[in-house]
Amino acid sequence: IRNYLSSNDAGQVMYGKRRQGELISPALSKIHTDYQEKFTVEELAKMCNVSKYHFCRIFKQVTNVTPMQYIVRYRIGLAEILLKETKNNVSEIAEMCGFSDPLYFSNVFKKVMGISPKDYKSRNNN
Repeated sequence: IRNYLSSNDAGQVMYGKRRQGELISPALSKIHTDYQEKFTVEELAKMCNVSKYHFCRIFKQVTNVTPMQYIVRYRIGLAEILLKETKNNVSEIAEMCGFSDPLYFSNVFKKVMGISPKDYKSRNNN
């Protein structure tokens, strides 16, 4: 492992990953700060000054998920925190996390977490 890490190939891979991460960082910043907004992959790619195809390819290489999967998982992660730590109802939390449809939010939350948001809230709020 040491030999590989010290080789030029490893250095190239590490440099490439860092450059790719820097390339998509404007999109990641947008997702993290404006997660309630609706935006398209095209808009995110434009922020990074690359084509939609290139953006999606690089994004998946860096994050291991597509841009839309990342956005949904980020929002679900925020919802998980809000369900645990606030008294807001599921519909309010859905809206706070950027989901305009509470039913869609509930379906996505259950698919990602394996439990409905209502049940998750009741289990985590003693």
